[in-house]
Amino acid sequence: MTLTLKELAKKLSDVGTIKTHPTVLSLSMPPYEINVFSNGRAIIIGTKDKNIAKSLYTQYIGN
Repeated sequence: MTLTLKELAKKLSDVGTIKTHPTVLSLSMPPYEINVFSNGRAIIIGTKDKNIAKSLYTQYIGN
């Protein structure tokens, strides 16, 4: 991941509700929630479809 969680929070501030912790950023944009960890891994809540989850990650977090 090239952005820090702080930089990512700024980038996503207009997309949805952001909550930050030292090692995780949570982006809530119903019906989805994306939890991004400082190592770049993420948990996508609100879908069981892998393609939708990958698309959300790519669109909002990056490659």
